[in-house]
Amino acid sequence: MTFFVLPAVALLTLTWVYLVASVFLYAGVMIFIGKEEKQLTQAFGKEYEDYVARVDRLVPFRKPSRTGRQELKKVRKLLLICGILSSLLYVATDVMASWRYEGYSYTDQVYSELLATGAPTRSLMLLVSIAYNLLVAAFAVGVWTSASPKRAARVTGAIMVGYAALSMVTPLFFQMDMRGTEVTPSGSLHGPMTAVMSLFILLSMGFGAFLLGRRFRLYSFATVVIVLIFGALTALQIPQLDAGQATPLMGLKERINIYTTMLWFAALAIVLLRAQGTVVQDHLGGRRPEAQLPQPGPAPANFRPSG
Repeated sequence: MTFFVLPAVALLTLTWVYLVASVFLYAGVMIFIGKEEKQLTQAFGKEYEDYVARVDRLVPFRKPSRTGRQELKKVRKLLLICGILSSLLYVATDVMASWRYEGYSYTDQVYSELLATGAPTRSLMLLVSIAYNLLVAAFAVGVWTSASPKRAARVTGAIMVGYAALSMVTPLFFQMDMRGTEVTPSGSLHGPMTAVMSLFILLSMGFGAFLLGRRFRLYSFATVVIVLIFGALTALQIPQLDAGQATPLMGLKERINIYTTMLWFAALAIVLLRAQGTVVQDHLGGRRPEAQLPQPGPAPANFRPSG
């Protein structure tokens, strides 16, 4: 399929357009499949419903047997664990790279400066960025297949894949220019790309808030508020950053924003992992065994019916 080929072309040619195009093409194909399934169900009825129950939606393979479902359940758990690992990797690398970058201020300088053109930490951070975004993409697949309601899970998973794609493309092709240096065409697009990436994060939280119960929904909304507040406080210092001036506490404000986001991803992964054992009906067709009513035992030897 084309949207599987385009990411490979993007990596071979180092052209980000193919990677972004594949994300939107994938989303369009999934929307089209949903509409087509409804039309076919109306046309063929139960015969087509039985076919859907037996054959995978995207790749025309038979769905797994009950034993295979247990294996896929393990795979889903591994995919969800990727959400925790991605957050830990991001935070740990940020701290380590900040410490290794001589003259870098963790509290005053932003995360993107670790990936800026000419930064001594750029090569390391690029490798970590690729690993991080692959983990996020794997986590997105886990969210897609594990959460309920199903439509909200698919939308959240698709948006998270889009975020992972943008998060990989931005430092590779639209890296920030170092402070005090001449602005390059790619560097001038770093800000807009970061803004779009932030929008994908907020959309992930907005739709992801409805995957679980009320408490997680309230936590998600509170996270969105914190991200917006500290995102705005960080943005107020962008003119000083562009002018190569000092930006007191800008790095700290941005990192509160970033770490709050990483905490939300990890929390979503943990809650979904805990919910795996209590799902009434998993999304591959398995059902929880029905509760059995207690059967009456034999009457006592000395029992005599009244009357």
